Amino acid sequence: MESSRRLLCTAAAALLGGCAPPLQHYTADVPALVNGTPIAEGLEDLYERTAGLLPYANCPVVDHGEVKSLTPAVRMGWLASHPLLADIAWFSVVAMPSPERVSAVLRPLHALLSKVDPRNDSQVIYYDAIIPGSTLLGFANADHWAIALPFESQAPVLAASLVDQNRFPRPQLLDAAVRIAEERLAAGRGAQKRIALMEDLARYARALDRCLMWHTARCP
Repeated sequence: MESSRRLLCTAAAALLGGCAPPLQHYTADVPALVNGTPIAEGLEDLYERTAGLLPYANCPVVDHGEVKSLTPAVRMGWLASHPLLADIAWFSVVAMPSPERVSAVLRPLHALLSKVDPRNDSQVIYYDAIIPGSTLLGFANADHWAIALPFESQAPVLAASLVDQNRFPRPQLLDAAVRIAEERLAAGRGAQKRIALMEDLARYARALDRCLMWHTARCP
């Protein structure tokens, strides 16, 4: 959804050092509000006042409906009308921190979402962060910001106060996710080749059988 591009861009900048283009053969979600989140409703003003804390000049804060696009109604409606591409392998990594791993600034939102389900990362409940039909790679003991935004290096003052649970091995997580995705795809390609070979052999056997049945010396 174009209106949430800035939020996705921020995560890409944290993990890849810039607003990277999507991968051609697979997409990994680390993490995203796939199905939306109930706390997005009515938080536009809070977003405008706090989003400036995000330390990425390459992803400017320009509100074109980012928060509204994260409501369950908008997200679920978009997913219903935009089926995911079948020729892309989809993977999900979900943030699901223990309470002590949630930064101070995010604890009120974590507590608010916990009234619905305590298994949330302060922004989204775990099952709403999984791409439909994707392979779930695992759960990270990190809040929504810690898994994607390196405040400890980009905004150390905030990391020492409000964002006090930000340390997380992001490069290692990304490397592991990419390696697993590539291994799954390689295994899938091998299986597809074996299936194609068996189909070719079956077609050849049927053609040979027809030739023998009609006692002809000319086989098409």
